[in-house]
Amino acid sequence: MSNRIKLSGTGEQLSADATDHAILQNTVTGLQETINAPSFDKRMTFAEAEAAIAKLNADAYLGHADWRLPTPNESHSGVEYKNADVLADLSLYPDMKSDWYWTNQVVPWSSGGVFCVSFASGRVFGLGRGNEAFVRPVRSVSPSQ
Repeated sequence: MSNRIKLSGTGEQLSADATDHAILQNTVTGLQETINAPSFDKRMTFAEAEAAIAKLNADAYLGHADWRLPTPNESHSGVEYKNADVLADLSLYPDMKSDWYWTNQVVPWSSGGVFCVSFASGRVFGLGRGNEAFVRPVRSVSPSQ
């Protein structure tokens, strides 16, 4: 049984088989993840990722201004070793790419690197800030919300 529920852009809970969800919420941790957020359908550098999230917050995307990059653990929680191409449940993450995704954590050995999670291999790896990866903005809410 999944601990994730699908929410509409207005925060209403949708059925498990809904395909038009805008947010995926973890009912245990409260983490909310965007689905098909505007301007996040392409790879970007780390600086571009930070700027794109700042724009989401300035625009109060889906009524919220506290979107951020996920931690490595938060991002990796979406990895599922079931599919051959994309290591994620595509019924939950229909926009997930078989590629790297930025996190918010700088690697301890270099301020020029940031941890990324691969949804092609399931690995967590440090990439230089000038490299490009995808972004999945997240926010934290109380698990009961």
